[in-house]
Amino acid sequence: IRNPKLTIKTYIKKDIVKIEINDNAGGVKKDLLEKIFEPYFTTKDKGLGIGLYMSKIIIEKSDAKLEVQNIKDGASFSITFKK
Repeated sequence: IRNPKLTIKTYIKKDIVKIEINDNAGGVKKDLLEKIFEPYFTTKDKGLGIGLYMSKIIIEKSDAKLEVQNIKDGASFSITFKK
């Protein structure tokens, strides 16, 4: 990426708090979006595939939600907590 960018935004609404982390690195391949939080799933040669899985487990144990979606130029990860 010529000009890499990472943006972190926070939102507070009536009953939720949301943290959104966006990048401009081209996004996640469509077929990988469904698998990205599965245990031992990796696209790296030496990856273990537990980082995003463990993140999701920890966040869900905190009664929150971790999601990913593609946006215009990259990917957007969001964590939503109940207020």
